[in-house]
Amino acid sequence: MKCLPEDVIFAARQAAATVEGAPIAVTFDRIASFKRKRKARPLVLCSKGGLMPLVRLHVQLGVGMHNTGLREYRSQFYAAYDAAL
Repeated sequence: MKCLPEDVIFAARQAAATVEGAPIAVTFDRIASFKRKRKARPLVLCSKGGLMPLVRLHVQLGVGMHNTGLREYRSQFYAAYDAAL
């Protein structure tokens, strides 16, 4: 198994510490996948609604990752999150 460098683990913990909010419950009601040229096909968990808490978590983690230098972050979830506010 490949181990992550200590500085990446430290940055990830810092990013996780920036997340605020109550525990969330998420229900997925179906799975999907799609064809790709490679053998590996992604498995996608889907839900008909009620995902805004998960979107908020995704955005908060992404911003925390960006702020700790883990990677450049921009997601389509920003538009959904901003629209919900």
